[in-house]
Amino acid sequence: MEIRLHHVNVNSYDVAKSVSFYKDIVGFDAGEHRPAFTDKDGAYIQESYWFGEKRRGLHLCMPNPDVTLRRRFSINPTVGGHAAFTVPDISALRKRLDAANIMYTDAGDWASIGLKQIYVMDPSGNVIEFHELI
Repeated sequence: MEIRLHHVNVNSYDVAKSVSFYKDIVGFDAGEHRPAFTDKDGAYIQESYWFGEKRRGLHLCMPNPDVTLRRRFSINPTVGGHAAFTVPDISALRKRLDAANIMYTDAGDWASIGLKQIYVMDPSGNVIEFHELI
């Protein structure tokens, strides 16, 4: 399996309004709405909407500045947006990041969507998600 772009996460302060823009004006097909919820650890997971088959495509996400505090993440994937890539072996990527002394957040399956996720900042400060399907 090769590394593939999975989605681009875009901040949305009004998810319904953003969905309307992307569907009605831009012409995206309908997607999947996920209301806000509290996960098994009691952390708040913000409202989001996913365009694209199998959640591959555009993700609209309400920013949640509390993620870093509540989840003890060093990198907040919900503020500022991010690109996400599917990788064949997340453990191998973690080993390479560790060997290069590059900080990352090992998020596990924090968003409860069947992915092992890590977040890293590239040399320009862009947040990038890498995940493996579980």
